[in-house]
Amino acid sequence: MEITFLGYIAVLLTIVYLVLRKRDMFLYTAVFFSGFSGASVLNIAGGSIQPSFFFFMMFFLLTLRGNMTVRLDGRLILFFVYCLISIVFPPIFARTGVQIIDQEGDLVPLHFSASNVIHIAYLLFDLVFLNTLLRYKNDGKIAAGAFAAYRYGFYAVVSVCIYQMLAFRFNLPFDRIFRTGVHGNIQGTRLYGPCDEASMLCYYLVPSILFCLQTKRSLPSVCFAFLGILVGVLSESSTFLVGMALLIVLAIPACVRFLSAPHSVKVWRAIAIGLLCLLFVLVLMAGRLSRLVELFLEKLARQNVSGEERSSTMLTLIGVGLRFPLGVGFGSARSADLFSSWLCNVGIVGMAIFLVYVIHYARSAYKNGYFSRALPFLVTLVLMFISVPEPYNLFVWFLLFYGSCYIESFSMQTNWLPEISTKRQCLVKRTL
Repeated sequence: MEITFLGYIAVLLTIVYLVLRKRDMFLYTAVFFSGFSGASVLNIAGGSIQPSFFFFMMFFLLTLRGNMTVRLDGRLILFFVYCLISIVFPPIFARTGVQIIDQEGDLVPLHFSASNVIHIAYLLFDLVFLNTLLRYKNDGKIAAGAFAAYRYGFYAVVSVCIYQMLAFRFNLPFDRIFRTGVHGNIQGTRLYGPCDEASMLCYYLVPSILFCLQTKRSLPSVCFAFLGILVGVLSESSTFLVGMALLIVLAIPACVRFLSAPHSVKVWRAIAIGLLCLLFVLVLMAGRLSRLVELFLEKLARQNVSGEERSSTMLTLIGVGLRFPLGVGFGSARSADLFSSWLCNVGIVGMAIFLVYVIHYARSAYKNGYFSRALPFLVTLVLMFISVPEPYNLFVWFLLFYGSCYIESFSMQTNWLPEISTKRQCLVKRTL
């Protein structure tokens, strides 16, 4: 067992919170560290505990009651139940001789393993985290505090990435501070921050940039959004390129609406300054961007090792998923993307249950006039489906909570939410 540098920080914060009786700070700190997916507070027998998991476990234990209220959507509960049932499939379907890509990336015969139990435990933990947040959705103080904690966590991740650039340049310590998990330094000199690797960093950065600009249009927020874009480009991750392209496409309708409305000289001046800064960054990073696009096109055309391996693995698991509509067991297989991983593990049936929930979530947000607030989660989901097979990091479920706060059918108090107009608040009150 090994306690890490962040582990000592976690122990110190725990003592302070307990002495001052600041129970809610455990929840805020869990949200703050949700982007530190490659960090650890404790390494045990080849496994590690992320800071966000540690602080949420502390909060949950301190607030545990005998009659916990379930706030999750029934479709999401049904998805979990189906995933739980599916872990009995491996020994049943193993006799067919089907082969899968396991969690280590090897082609092996289907079999039941500890991975099935571990992954269902991760999913349960995430849903408990989401359910806990939903309990406080109508509590303006706690929910708004969680929003602020996530935003400051985004600032922290970007700052850690900037420090990592300096660490590479001047041979400063980095991994033993921010990457003390069991994986160690696996990226060489490539930018990955406090995450497992570059793609994991970028699937956090892209929706967080959007979240940051939606919830706080201040100078620090805008500056860190620009720095986040810079970090994403320097990471040379195709996940970031796809994510930013998606955000640009989604921003077109908002830009059209903005340009069609009158604005003050102050607003136009701020926009001009922002565009000049963006142009400066694009010119400065032209070479990096060109290389990033080139690598992405090579990957799509399967002209490099990464593209070939990803395509081969994805097609293998999709084939298994189509052959077994019920799936071969949650947590059995792992590809380089979540779509083929889940299609193989829970089949067409499980995927249909989950996608019905997502469609209902997006449709509810659209009907309430706040589809943009659902976009951080939806963008994260798209990036996971095409490039990152890891849905277990807590920031994914926090962003799902963030969007749900703006859906009237689940929220009875909206006056505390950021960026809500007075006209909209009155409409909500009349409707209720």
